[in-house]
This record gives sequence, structure tokens and C-alpha cells, in this order.
Amino acid sequence: MIGLTGVTANTTRRRLLGEGASYINYGEVGERLLGAVTQGEFDPGITLAEGAVAGTLGSLKGMDYIESCKPTLQMTLLEITKENLEAALVGGAIAAPGVGSRTHQEAEWFGLGTGAVAIYPLEQDYVWDGTLLIWRDVGRGPVLLSEGALLDYTVNYATGVVTFTGNLPAATEGTSTSGLNPSIDMTATPLEVDAMVAVDGAAAVPVVFAWAGCNTGILVAAQLQAAIQALGGAFAAVTVTYNGAPPNDYYLITSGITGIASAFIVTTGGANSCTEELNLGVLDGGTEVPGDNAANVTADYEYDPGDGAVTHDVITANPIDEAVDYVTNVAWLGRCADQPAEEMIIVVKNALPIAFAPLTLEDKGAIGLQVTFRGSVTGAMPQVLPFEIRRPVPA
Repeated sequence: MIGLTGVTANTTRRRLLGEGASYINYGEVGERLLGAVTQGEFDPGITLAEGAVAGTLGSLKGMDYIESCKPTLQMTLLEITKENLEAALVGGAIAAPGVGSRTHQEAEWFGLGTGAVAIYPLEQDYVWDGTLLIWRDVGRGPVLLSEGALLDYTVNYATGVVTFTGNLPAATEGTSTSGLNPSIDMTATPLEVDAMVAVDGAAAVPVVFAWAGCNTGILVAAQLQAAIQALGGAFAAVTVTYNGAPPNDYYLITSGITGIASAFIVTTGGANSCTEELNLGVLDGGTEVPGDNAANVTADYEYDPGDGAVTHDVITANPIDEAVDYVTNVAWLGRCADQPAEEMIIVVKNALPIAFAPLTLEDKGAIGLQVTFRGSVTGAMPQVLPFEIRRPVPA
């Protein structure tokens, strides 16, 4: 049996073909074609509310009303231009007229610190603002320096020149410093002649001093140095000086090498020890500081290998600005079979992009920019539904 059909002589002519184009501000000032689109979908977004009437068996005709209308027009833009990216992002804006590309420079070595204020040109110029990190390693772990005129360094990002505002640590010697106001006349205690000394991490060895004639701080320091140097080996380069004046004077014993291995340690010499009279060694009021390496300075930063040439525009999302971010309309135009010269037009008014679908990166695959625009009513006409469907008049 042949089934019923609603086909008429005009059926084949009244179709809406699955093709079209999309515009922003269609028919208005600032009209712009969004380019090729696919996968369009329109939803009038009408929500009905039903007025309840007691005693009825169902919905009562005439009691329904439109509660809200939030029309949406979703489409996939095939042309990912900067203008389309800006239009697809809520609060979208081109944040800069253009920027260069970025390359990461890791662990660029400046060299060892000299103890003087230093100016270093980086290997690269056009350093990206805020990306420079400078590390100083002095043998006991890296230290991150701080940028600023009153801090550790300043930098000219355009030229890549770093100026250190303070001294970079040079390599230092290990030292043993006596407590203040030590004896400066050891002839008064001629039998207190013994001590144990160690240099640069080696084992401690005994040393014996001869105090004949050592009745000033300078002469005592000279005997300390002579007896220690006479031990030979690494001791031969050790120096001793007398500094200051009583009661703020002290002896300074300095290792002959610099760096993290440098050190000089004094300990008591037993029954005839002189360390108590001289305030030498930690147990008798002295202080001992090991040496350190010079500052090993390295930099980590990003730079523009194109020397500032514009290679990218920057598109960002920003807080919504009613005067800027709502477009007058977004329109989709589809071709009608019976009116090939006239399009069927769907218009969503006062449109704002509300959904930006994730961009899925695939090997050599075409990526579409899927965006959904939502229409809005205006304060001037809050009861006017914000969409139109325009069907061409048949010939």
C-alpha cells in the first residue's frame, strides 16, 4: 500500500540548503564577514512558564507565557584570524600591536665575581621584561639575586646589559680572629708557648712559640707567623697581623689559599697553652670563618631572537565592557532552494560570545574555532525578543 505523503509540487524548492556564511553586525555599521563556517546551530532559547489554575486537568490554554529568551548561535569558524579570535573571546581584545617570538636562555655563565661593581652584557638582547633570573653560587648553594636599583642589580631589557649595584663576592681565605684585647706582651708569660693549629682541612699539629722580646702586638704577631710558617707545607703561606689598638685590638690569622677549602683553626695546646692569653680559638673567645669561592654568576631568561621584530599579535580576554564587547548582531545566512538569490537569515541581537570550545591540536589536522554567541535584551526594549528569522519572500 502506498503511504501518505505531504509532498507537493513545491516541496523540492522550499528546502534550506546546508551551506551559508556568517557576519558580525550584519546590515549595520561595522559589518564584517567571519569567513567560512561550518557546524552552525541556532537555538531561540525560549523558556515558557505556565500559570497554574486550580481544578484544571491540564495546562489551561492562554495561561502560558514566555519567561525568558536567551537565543544562541553556535558555529565553527574555519578562518582563525586575529579578528575572529578577538570576536570569539568574551572581553576579547588585541592587547598589543605586535610582539616578537620567545626563546629560553638557560644557565648563561657570567663568570666569577671580582669583588668590584660589574657591568655584564648578556649574550642576547631584547630580553623579555620580567623573565631575567640571576643566580649567585658561592660554594654553599645558589642564591637568587633581586632586581632593583636598591637591590642587587638593574637590567636594560632592550640591550641586555646587567649592572650590579653591589659588590659580587670574591674568593675569600679562611681566617682565625682572636677575641678583642688579647695579650700584647707575651714576655710576661714566657712559658705559655703551645697551641694546636690546622690549615685548610688538614689534621691539627702542635706549634711552639718563642716569646723572647715579644712585648708589643706587632712583635707577637710576627712570632705567631714565623712559628706557624716554619711548620712548612700549607702553613708556609699563612699570615698573621695585629690590628687596632687596645681595648679593641685583635690578631688575624689568614690561610694562604682562597675558596671553600680554605680554613685556619686554633685549639688549646695543653698545660702550657698560650691560646687563653691571646684569645685565639673558639674556646678562648676567638672566631673562625672558613673561606668561600668567588661568586659563580649565571642567568636564566627569555629573549626575542628576532631583535624586536613583530611576529605575533596578542589576543587576551578582559572584563566585559558593555560598550565594546556586545556586537549589534551575529547573523547566519543560508541559501533557500526556491530563492537562490536571497538568503534565509537568522539574526541574534546584542550578541556576546559565551562559549569558546577548546582548541584540539592534532597532527596535521584542521582545527576549527567553535564559538557560541548569546543574544541579549536591552534596557531600552527589555520585552523585545533578541532574535529574528528572516525568510525571503517567494517569487
